[in-house]
Amino acid sequence: MVADAIAWVLHASREFGGIPLVLVADEARVRTSAWLRAFVADARLPVATAPAPDRNWHGGVVLAAWPQAEQLATIAADPRTRGLCVVPDDIAEVGVWAEAAHPYLLGAEAAPECPPALDPVIAEALTTLGGLVNPSGTLAGLQSRRDAVALLVIAHEGGHRCTREQLYGWCLAHGWSQRAARRLAALAAHVAAGRRPAAPAGPFRSDILGLWRDRAATRPHGCPCVDG
Repeated sequence: MVADAIAWVLHASREFGGIPLVLVADEARVRTSAWLRAFVADARLPVATAPAPDRNWHGGVVLAAWPQAEQLATIAADPRTRGLCVVPDDIAEVGVWAEAAHPYLLGAEAAPECPPALDPVIAEALTTLGGLVNPSGTLAGLQSRRDAVALLVIAHEGGHRCTREQLYGWCLAHGWSQRAARRLAALAAHVAAGRRPAAPAGPFRSDILGLWRDRAATRPHGCPCVDG
């Protein structure tokens, strides 16, 4: 698996330019992998262990070898990343990233298992929210938080449930920034636990839930890992 990843990174680097970067959870993973150790030494490549690479790295193709989830989400969103190849410890751990990125599989590796599809009514609620806030922002403003909490509460009280991972993956797959997706997922987790994050009352009409249900019934909502 590592040999295939190295070959892909070398090929992609010739196409996209820049300096390849090796991203690992800790540098011991480089020392214990003969392939990775030789790759780093021969090409004198930078190795990153923090979620965000050093500012002195100006961009290129990234080989993320057994990364932590936070590292993978951060490097995938980094504008300096020109290409990304992931070697996971457990292929199930990269499911959220794979849902958003639709990666090409090297060799005979199995596809990551697609997370269970998000409740289509919640997907419609998030689509509404995306038209009210800036999905590429941080979701930190008072009005954005108010609207997010109000929509999540309406869906929850209507009997519609989702996991933090489902919501986070859906947001990434639909162009939300990592920070906004993470913040929204945290708000959803509070709502699911029966807590109501502090926020002013939302401005939504009383029949908004019925509207989401009607829309959900008329739109296809397949697995984003397959259907895109």
